[in-house]
Amino acid sequence: MFCPNCGIKIENPNQRFCKNCGSELTEFSEELRKISNPNPTPQDLGVQFIQQRRIKKSEPHSKRTLAFGIVSLIIAGTAFQYGASFIRFPFTDYLPRFVPTVFIILSISHIVGLIFGIASKINNQQARELESMNTFIKVGNVLGIIGIIINTILMVISFVIIGLLW
Repeated sequence: MFCPNCGIKIENPNQRFCKNCGSELTEFSEELRKISNPNPTPQDLGVQFIQQRRIKKSEPHSKRTLAFGIVSLIIAGTAFQYGASFIRFPFTDYLPRFVPTVFIILSISHIVGLIFGIASKINNQQARELESMNTFIKVGNVLGIIGIIINTILMVISFVIIGLLW
């Protein structure tokens, strides 16, 4: 680059004064720094940029989604097995007295399983917003949906049996 007053070549871009005429080169040297910097920063360009959201390694929402889906299915399976074995086992003397109570307890357990399935879906939405898509999110979503469906069906069946036997 050259001095704006005398035209002599400037060797050092950080030079504040011209060696030939002594004129101040402060504005000129700032322009030289910008030109000599091949990779301008966003502040130099006047462009604002948005940082991407950081993804935590622990991924708590996706693991909770999977856990809630699994718990929902475990509750559905356990309550179904208990209810089916109670119907198959011949309680001839105690059946009329205990069946409504047992099926009320089973209905409450299906409601709890339904709550876990819904919690899995809610956590799934949070995980999709905060984390990258992974298999925990996908499997937890599917298990949550299956848990909601199975617990709802079994809860309706329990209510029907309670209505018939009461």
